[in-house]
Formats: sequence, C-alpha cells, structure tokens
Amino acid sequence: KKILTADPQIGFAMDQARRVTVGLVGIGEPSSLALQLTDRDPTVTKEFEKLREAGAVGDIALRFFDMDGKPIKAGLSELVLGIEFADLKRIPNVVGVAAGARKRDAILGAIRSGIVKTLVTDLATAESIST
Repeated sequence: KKILTADPQIGFAMDQARRVTVGLVGIGEPSSLALQLTDRDPTVTKEFEKLREAGAVGDIALRFFDMDGKPIKAGLSELVLGIEFADLKRIPNVVGVAAGARKRDAILGAIRSGIVKTLVTDLATAESIST
C-alpha cells in the first residue's frame, strides 16, 4: 500500500476522490463479503473474525463501521487502497444503495455514520429500517 500510494498517478486519483461532491456507494455487510473473500484466501477469515468481534455490521468502500456508524479499524482497513472513512464523511451527498433483510443493520449503521445522505432501496427494506 505504501509503495502504491507513493505513485504520482495513484496519488492524483486519491486526491480527486477526496474532492467529489456526489458519491454513489454500495452498502455491504461483512458476512457476505467474507464469504466471497475467504473462498479465495482462507487467511482472510481471521480478519473477518476480528471485525465481527469489534461489532462491524457494514462497510462502504471496505471501510467498516458498527451499528452506531462508528468506524472500525481492522487489519483489512489498513490494507485497502481507497478513500478513507473521514473523507467519505466529507462528501456533501453520498448515495448509498442496498436492499434486503440481511442488509438492515448495515444500512442503519451507514446512515448513522453520517456518510450516507441519500438511500436507494426497496420498499420492504425501507419499511424495516423505519420501524
């Protein structure tokens, strides 16, 4: 990660990402992501166990957060080359996209984080998070 961030082109792209005024993001939840990644690399399982123990309910751009929307620093977060949690919060309008019962806690955490200002979801999910 350190080597890549030192590259001027990558540094430029990261700087541009911090300047956007509208973002479109998916709201993920750790268990489905873990299934995808641990099939490819079983050593990642330990990192997801740490996230679960720390209370992670969701992620945006692999930046994990708990039910209250507070960021969770875990080994995986330190490996990700991408926009930081604090930078996501500074974007004036972030549109989060997620649907389904299993995403309920992730959606609530994303909204509480202050990152997601607009939510795109289905009716059943919207009703489940509004009660």
